[in-house]
Amino acid sequence: MKTCMKIGVFTFLLFLANGVLWAGDISGGVTATKTTLNTYVADTLARAEDVNENFAQVRNAVNDNDTRLDSLASNAAIKDGTVQTNLNADMLDGLHEASFFNLNQAETVSGIPAFNGGTSGSTAPFSVDSTTAVTNLNADLLDGVHESSFFQLGQSEAVTGIPAFNGGTSGSTAPFSVDSTTAVTNLNADMLDGNNATAFAAANHTHSTLPLAMGTIDTNGSIIKAWNVSSCTWNATNSRYEIAITGYSYTLWYEATMVTVIGAGNYSVGIDAMSSKLLVIISDDAGKPVQKRFAFITWDIP
Repeated sequence: MKTCMKIGVFTFLLFLANGVLWAGDISGGVTATKTTLNTYVADTLARAEDVNENFAQVRNAVNDNDTRLDSLASNAAIKDGTVQTNLNADMLDGLHEASFFNLNQAETVSGIPAFNGGTSGSTAPFSVDSTTAVTNLNADLLDGVHESSFFQLGQSEAVTGIPAFNGGTSGSTAPFSVDSTTAVTNLNADMLDGNNATAFAAANHTHSTLPLAMGTIDTNGSIIKAWNVSSCTWNATNSRYEIAITGYSYTLWYEATMVTVIGAGNYSVGIDAMSSKLLVIISDDAGKPVQKRFAFITWDIP
């Protein structure tokens, strides 16, 4: 065994062989005794044995922990880089469970997630299986159309298209309602109270002192003598005379008409209008429509 040691400022190189110790004087003639050196060597060896014992304990502890890790079954830690099934960790990358979105919970997302999974214009970034409206959801598009393309009920929108109001039943209910009595500038209606423009007189129209038409009609509906009368027929189905005035649409609203039955007897006369014609109905005392000769005259009311 070869041992190098320092005593103060003196250095000795010791050789221990077959129990014989040789000391060489290197620093100037100082010689250590065999007893002193043996004691020092024994102490050094004892310390070395203590170090070896401690090292053995550390090694045994490491081996024991290694054995314990190898003995763990499904709950073992990730020892060799392989993910272990059912591992229940307290944190993931330093974050607790509360920091993550739990798919089975009604979580509140305080961040602004980006859903980039779909292909723009082709596939949706996520799917929804509920048809319930999402309160306060403010979408940028509705069926791919921006808000500016829709008629907003609370705004004074300018409609450039031609909307069709088909909500009502024709001849029965209105397609929409209006609660304002203010006239709509430039509104061009097809009818007024169900009447076409031909049923009304223009504001600048003039009236002649001459009657619109007059004439004497025979029992069978033929014209005996007339002025401005284009035709007259007896309608046997409806038991009435139908008189057409030349160049005029008879309405019954804007005309004054007189009919006189020619001949003896008590008769009543009724007048009406249909398809721009003057209708004359003559009835006897029993109220039965009859055919009688009559004369008529009608004026346009100014």
